[in-house]
Amino acid sequence: MRTPKLPCLNSSSDCLETLTKIAIEHSPELTKIDERIALAQQRIEVSEGRTEHARKKRWTNYLTLDPVRLISNLVGGGDVQRDNLAIANLEVRTASLEAQVSQLERRREEVKAQLSQEITGLILDYEKYTRREARVKEQISLQQTRQQVLEVGYRLGEGSTTQMLGVWEKQERLQEQLANIAANQDETKGKILGLVYGTNYQGGDSAISTGDSSSDRGTNAAEEPEYQNLEY
Repeated sequence: MRTPKLPCLNSSSDCLETLTKIAIEHSPELTKIDERIALAQQRIEVSEGRTEHARKKRWTNYLTLDPVRLISNLVGGGDVQRDNLAIANLEVRTASLEAQVSQLERRREEVKAQLSQEITGLILDYEKYTRREARVKEQISLQQTRQQVLEVGYRLGEGSTTQMLGVWEKQERLQEQLANIAANQDETKGKILGLVYGTNYQGGDSAISTGDSSSDRGTNAAEEPEYQNLEY
């Protein structure tokens, strides 16, 4: 199965809203919460139906030719007490289910807010690494120009070996910085994919590509999403 693409990868309000919406649709925890809410609501309907049926039928249950049962019913005992207790139990059950639904709905809103916050934070991190990448690339370009000039002079006997070693080492350090930035950027993009599509991604370019091919790059490793599913 082909890995889905991110529709955008920037901190504009439209992009953040789009990514959050997709993340909500693909969230395993939210799916589980919605299933539990639907199940609880079905049970509420059944419980309310049973309560209503018990209320409508209880008076017919009290008609009896047994004088002892009849007297017991008239004073609130016997069948009357049994039915009232059954109705009360059904009402308690309904109230408990309604409380569960309210709790699940609150948790659902919390998860949505958490997804939005985490996606926003990761997008800002990704843009931070992008800015750093641009700065280091500019430094590398300037250093390469300087290095080329010094190398020409070095071949002509100008400068010292120690000086050239320092120039080459600086170029290597800049390249190492660029590689580290790229790794952080790829890792961050993998985390965004994990949140947006509710799973983990790692691999080459297709694993973390966006609609903008100019900004695509492979990922070394995508960590698990920071939120965890709850057991209900």
